[in-house]
Amino acid sequence: MDGKTLGALAPLAEVAARPFTKADEGPEIIAFREAWRAISLGLLEYRSGHSAKAIEWCRSSLASRQDLPVRTATARVILAMSFRQDKEHEAALSELEQARKIIESGFDAGLKHARWDRGLWFDWVFARVLLHEASELLPTKRGAL
Repeated sequence: MDGKTLGALAPLAEVAARPFTKADEGPEIIAFREAWRAISLGLLEYRSGHSAKAIEWCRSSLASRQDLPVRTATARVILAMSFRQDKEHEAALSELEQARKIIESGFDAGLKHARWDRGLWFDWVFARVLLHEASELLPTKRGAL
């Protein structure tokens, strides 16, 4: 991503970094949104070349008490690419393989019965697109998807 695009996203990133505090939403909805927000900010930091911040955001998403496999997979793909930036090859490969298993399982199960609280079809497609990108950056014995 070029610097001009990243610069244009900076104000949006500032808004996204603010905590959710809507009084009419319960803690589960707020936690759900915060974990997805962390994914967005993690990807933005990765694209900006700030791997340490990307890793921090992705770990924040993974720390969510809600189990959402597609979100977990997406965080792990971004972690893999961020670890690669930091030249932590083994950690990168480990995250990539964990993500690959989750994404393959999600697609094998079919996307037509997905729900917002389990991951919608576009969440899975987004994760798979990132997996393709990461697979090209981190070829494994299995090869890229």
